[in-house]
Amino acid sequence: MAEEKDYPLCWKERQKQIKRPWTAPFQRIEWLCEWASCRMGRWAFIDVLDYGGKLAVVVTAITYLFHGAERHQALKDARKTKHYQAWQAINLAKGLRGHCGRFEALVDLNKDGVSLIGVNLVGAVLIRISMTNVNLYHADILDTLISPANLVGANLALAKGQRAGLAASNFRNVDFTLADLADASENPVCGEELQGV
Repeated sequence: MAEEKDYPLCWKERQKQIKRPWTAPFQRIEWLCEWASCRMGRWAFIDVLDYGGKLAVVVTAITYLFHGAERHQALKDARKTKHYQAWQAINLAKGLRGHCGRFEALVDLNKDGVSLIGVNLVGAVLIRISMTNVNLYHADILDTLISPANLVGANLALAKGQRAGLAASNFRNVDFTLADLADASENPVCGEELQGV
């Protein structure tokens, strides 16, 4: 059964209680709302709606908790799909000159911590790319333009980079152990030597 509410005072009585005349319009609105609330509070239908709303919140919370594993799996699947598409962009551009979607693919993969060991970037144009601590071990960067670039802390050990354009790039703490950079343009930032070449 709906809760019984006492009716508010009539408007004439309420007006007598108003101490500041300028608040009268606001008090009138409040008084009308009190009357509407009192009238509606007597309807059982309003109680049903109230309980229905509370039940919906509980059901939603339970559903959210029970489907946590599915949401987590969906996020993992979305990330995998993104990585597959990035690798597809890199592999389809193999041997082609220019950008060919490799720039964004490489940045995304590196940002997600994906190893780029042995990646083939022959002929790629990667102007102003920033991939700190990227793992390009044994990567093929033959005829690749990576200038200017930020490759601080990168691993380019055993990289094949003949005729690569590397001028004006930041190679601080880069591992060039046994990298083949024959005829590569070299002008590292701060005048640091290419280590291990």
